[in-house]
Amino acid sequence: MSQKLNLAVATFPYGGNGGLKSEHPDSGRYRDKIIHKLAAQDDRIGEVFDLEVADTPLHMCRNATVQAARDEGADVILMIDSEMR
Repeated sequence: MSQKLNLAVATFPYGGNGGLKSEHPDSGRYRDKIIHKLAAQDDRIGEVFDLEVADTPLHMCRNATVQAARDEGADVILMIDSEMR
């Protein structure tokens, strides 16, 4: 029996003003595609967790994401920045 990896997919949709979240539309589509494809079609993947941190500074957000992924039981984290295309 093979062990499955639990995956956390994290995004950082910070809009710059502290009140609104913002990300490039391609980032959201990529995240959705990855989550759907891995959860539905890849038998190596167990749970898929969708994490979102919209704050600043980014290094603080990344650290918070690592902790949140650990708390969820994730083995691997995929971090997608909000401006990525």
